[in-house]
Amino acid sequence: MKYEILLNDAEVEELLSLDLPFGERIDWFRKRYNFEDIVNNPKIEFIFSLIQGDRISGNIENNPKDLKCPNCSGKYVVSTYVGDFYYRLINGTKEQKEQRKKEISKLGLHCNPWAVGDYYTRNYECLNCGIKWNGKNEDIYRNISELKKE
Repeated sequence: MKYEILLNDAEVEELLSLDLPFGERIDWFRKRYNFEDIVNNPKIEFIFSLIQGDRISGNIENNPKDLKCPNCSGKYVVSTYVGDFYYRLINGTKEQKEQRKKEISKLGLHCNPWAVGDYYTRNYECLNCGIKWNGKNEDIYRNISELKKE
């Protein structure tokens, strides 16, 4: 099953470039969209899910060159890490903190959305069409917005 693209490259780039605290991100959202539309519009719900906090980090230039979405061939692919990815950066020894900083500085786009694994955990997420999948381009899952439409 092919899913439609929710965000074009320019929209994704705008969202990734938002360098605002959480409250100002909400203000940015309010100026462009109505909160009521989150319920009925998958695109707006997806945008809202992406602007909540500093969910996505890293540099797309560090993504593997062949990493593309299996649904839309989009290049804005985020690696997801289950568990406390930043634990050593916050609570580690000085050496562990330095090592983690070096590792993180070399990462492509990534996020650490779950403290523990859950049923919908996937290795990758596309910021263009919103699907998640494992490292073998299988087990493809669309976010809750898609389920509402079916």
